[in-house]
Amino acid sequence: MIAFRVTTGGNLELSLQSAGMRVREAVRTGVQRAGDLVLTRAKEKLSGEVLRNRTGQLRRSINQRFRDSGTRIETQVGTNVKYAAIHEYGFDGPETVKAHARKISHAFGRTIAPTVVQVRSFERRVRMPERSFLRSSLNELRPQIEATIRQRVIAALEGSA
Repeated sequence: MIAFRVTTGGNLELSLQSAGMRVREAVRTGVQRAGDLVLTRAKEKLSGEVLRNRTGQLRRSINQRFRDSGTRIETQVGTNVKYAAIHEYGFDGPETVKAHARKISHAFGRTIAPTVVQVRSFERRVRMPERSFLRSSLNELRPQIEATIRQRVIAALEGSA
């Protein structure tokens, strides 16, 4: 509940402006905290819950970017690793494998002296199931994030009364 008294136009404007600044700061810190929570949860999921950690490259690449443009407060959690989207959304389609060299030590069921052979480019079908770690983290934390921001805004409004 917001209570205010009108004495002059200036006093009313100041009290509303002050409340607005407190609310804005409450939302700002709430959004920053939400980004931190999603970032932490996504990294937890990449430590074996959704994907098995092999090199740690994907987990280390997850980052958070916070922006306050004056009219919009937002945080983005994401990664720039090429293969992240395939894990996040899944993939079902053709993939072209580039020509490459391969070392073989078995041929026709027999052991042979290690030999390098050239493999031509070829296409294969890939079916990769969705293994969401970013969107699922946000969806899991959404109720907690909304409640936290709501509580911060209410506290800021009560402080202006």
